[in-house]
Amino acid sequence: MSKHAARREPAAPARLASEGFPYLRGALAAFLSVVFGLVAVSTVPALLHWRTTVVMSGSMEPRIRPGDVVAAAPVAADALRPGEVVLVRDRSRDDHLLLHRMVGRTSDGSIITRGDANAQEDSTHVAPADVVGLPRLRIPLVGLPAMWVRDGHPVRAGGTLGALAAALLVVLTAPRVEGRHRRAEVRTPVPVASLQDMLAS
Repeated sequence: MSKHAARREPAAPARLASEGFPYLRGALAAFLSVVFGLVAVSTVPALLHWRTTVVMSGSMEPRIRPGDVVAAAPVAADALRPGEVVLVRDRSRDDHLLLHRMVGRTSDGSIITRGDANAQEDSTHVAPADVVGLPRLRIPLVGLPAMWVRDGHPVRAGGTLGALAAALLVVLTAPRVEGRHRRAEVRTPVPVASLQDMLAS
């Protein structure tokens, strides 16, 4: 009588986890590629001597949001035209930059600005010497950790960076699972009785 060794099938939860892991790993890899790609793009303007800044308020919403990184190329103040968004030094607050839209000029050549989300023009006009640049690039949300730290939420920033580090660890160190569509190797079971006859002969 032939006896066949019983093959144990993996439990359903384990099988589902094994089959779903490649998709999870692929999703994490795609997400990290986007995140690190955006961070890399945000560092490129420095090579072009552009000025980068993190948007800290919602005065330019909905087009520019808090946490966005904006890169501005140098521009002459007399080349600016009403309707253009401009990055300037904010004389009302030391060591701060202001990203608002130019809406006009005064008789002495100063620039009048206003945030898109604000109903009124800025009370402080911008001298030509305080023009920093004309925004050329916006990288969405990359500056959120910096904004959270400024607002007194270092745990939120640290948690975000920790989650990114954990995702990177999974992608780099987790074992690879072979594709599901690989043709399975076919093995013909050998009857135990026949094997015994072969050994006795």
